[in-house]
Amino acid sequence: IDLYTAPEKPRDRYVTHEELAAFVEQNPEWGGPVGLFAYAIGQRLSDVLALHYHPDVLVFRTQKTSKRASIRMTPYLKSLIEGINPSIQDGELIVKNANGEPYNRHTFGHRWRRCMDKFIAAGGERFTFHDLKAKFVTDSQTLGLDPVRQALHDNPRTTKVYLRSRETTEVESLVFDSAIGAVLGKV
Repeated sequence: IDLYTAPEKPRDRYVTHEELAAFVEQNPEWGGPVGLFAYAIGQRLSDVLALHYHPDVLVFRTQKTSKRASIRMTPYLKSLIEGINPSIQDGELIVKNANGEPYNRHTFGHRWRRCMDKFIAAGGERFTFHDLKAKFVTDSQTLGLDPVRQALHDNPRTTKVYLRSRETTEVESLVFDSAIGAVLGKV
């Protein structure tokens, strides 16, 4: 039996700077620093959860494609990491639970949802952890960086899935005049 699955509408949620700032404000102890860190490095959840701290550079191999990558440590990144794990040591996991153990995607998701529920209760609109990568890729392109390289993708079509159009096309309105037909809305 061949079942037809209707194509899914691509996700187009763009987390605005104001929304991310509000999320951070609502979740200053954990969700905010983790969200900012995820946005700053733009990697998949599995890669964020597997990332180990090194004081000069973050070096990792992506879980999905096995690409090697490095991100130079900056004072900003270091402050985000210390916001997540204040007493972090060289070689230690950056994101881990209160018992010092690694998160899996389910336990992380549970904690992320609690932070998101707090954000929504304060009037925010839900976004996913994955939407932060889309924001990273979109903002990278806006800043003139190569989004394919930034996202560690092999194929630009993959990156296109993450790009959220923020352009607005101006359209002229028309006015219907029964004597002359349509005219520009400037009348």
